[in-house]
Amino acid sequence: TERMLSMMWTSGFVADGDVPVRNVNFMPLNHLGGRIALVASFQAGGTSYFVPESDLSTLFEDWQLVRPTQLAVVPRVVDMLFQRYQTRVDRLRAEGESATGAEAQAKIELREHLLGGRVLNGFVGTAPLAPEMRTFLETTVEAPLFDVYGLTEVGGVTRDGVVSRPPVLDYKLVDVPELGYFRTDSPHPRGELLLRTDAIIPGYYKQPELSAELFDEDGYYRTGDIVAELEPDRIAIVDRRKNV
Repeated sequence: TERMLSMMWTSGFVADGDVPVRNVNFMPLNHLGGRIALVASFQAGGTSYFVPESDLSTLFEDWQLVRPTQLAVVPRVVDMLFQRYQTRVDRLRAEGESATGAEAQAKIELREHLLGGRVLNGFVGTAPLAPEMRTFLETTVEAPLFDVYGLTEVGGVTRDGVVSRPPVLDYKLVDVPELGYFRTDSPHPRGELLLRTDAIIPGYYKQPELSAELFDEDGYYRTGDIVAELEPDRIAIVDRRKNV
């Protein structure tokens, strides 16, 4: 809806400060991930460049051309970066470089040559990033990285696990007994995350039966994500209600 789009443009979900954003957008615009990268470049001023191929085959070349100031990635792409790094480390080791020296040089090459040497910040979205991959990425780019969580149907939800208000108006957890998750769990309540936001969809177009399944009796959107509430307004994703 128009309201959803306007909320995204004004929320400041991923834009920080007044430094112009230049990023490479490889995600589809019917997905929240693709729109966040695009909006971020407009909120702070800048340019969002689009890859010419949707299979990511040109992504590394595109980064070299753009030299992004903001790195927008998903776990799959972080894995691609890590594979590139590991291949370079192995080659340097074979040439006689020490393990520590090879790792340091490989990270410098990724940061300065592949990514262009001017990444100021970045964000990872669409799925949780493994802790070891987050450490790898942070030590490589040497810039702050946000872990963002949201859904196309409701907008941005958390940044680094902290609930973003706005667009989130309220949230609650509901028990999922078939998977063993309960609000009474210790040390943290666990359950499916349900949301009300400023940017929520009214339903799916001309699909009333499917739309009816989206919301509970109080109008909260069923995310399908199982979370643990670490403290008020701070959550961690632990599972999916329906895994595919």
